[in-house]
Amino acid sequence: MDQLANRKAPGISEDKASTKRPVSPVLNVLVNGPFKEALEQRVKWTDLTESFFLSFWEFAYNGNYTNPAQEDDEEEKADPADEELSHWGKCWAHHVRHSSKLSGPNKRDAPGLNELWQDFVDKHAPISRPSDVGNIGTDTLLHHAQVCVFADRYCMDKLMDTSLDKLFIALEATIPWGNYWGPVMELVFLAPGKFVPMKLRQIVADYILSQAELFKNEEMFQDFMCNDRGPISELLSPIFETEEGP
Repeated sequence: MDQLANRKAPGISEDKASTKRPVSPVLNVLVNGPFKEALEQRVKWTDLTESFFLSFWEFAYNGNYTNPAQEDDEEEKADPADEELSHWGKCWAHHVRHSSKLSGPNKRDAPGLNELWQDFVDKHAPISRPSDVGNIGTDTLLHHAQVCVFADRYCMDKLMDTSLDKLFIALEATIPWGNYWGPVMELVFLAPGKFVPMKLRQIVADYILSQAELFKNEEMFQDFMCNDRGPISELLSPIFETEEGP
């Protein structure tokens, strides 16, 4: 676009001369065409929070955006017994992700890595890893997913690809266990949304299927599967076949 939005408040922007044309042809028409936004030189996004807008703003200027800043939360002292259970639970989650699931006559030929997880990595890992691989918190998964939805809405293919690459890095660093079940399930709940692009649904579905044993034992996910899952239903159908024999 010919102009870039100058932030006044979350979800509200005023246009200033800049280089928006390569960012989004849809926004270019919105701010330069025969629309109210062009006349007022102002675009209002009521469903866009400040953090997502800042990621778009940063991307429009730099061609990239950084992970949202994480606040340092005070850690509460846990009961030693609970800590031990959490430790063994996390070990089990790592085992599910990384251990081979093959059994039977071909067991001795099984690789040392869960083939489904390796398939997930091979399919979705970016060619070059983003530099900000750290700084991953409880809201990072949902942030990148919502940036992806926003980018798809306005046909910003490069921003969409960037957000999906960052989402993969965050998913790779996130074991669905303990306190991370909440953020992971927020991402799962978002996936069937009406305006969610198929690429985003696919990476979420593949992440679930690569660790199906963990998800099938999680109550929130069981409730999700019992309800109408919409467009993601077919993508998740193999999860019902994991316990069936040939």
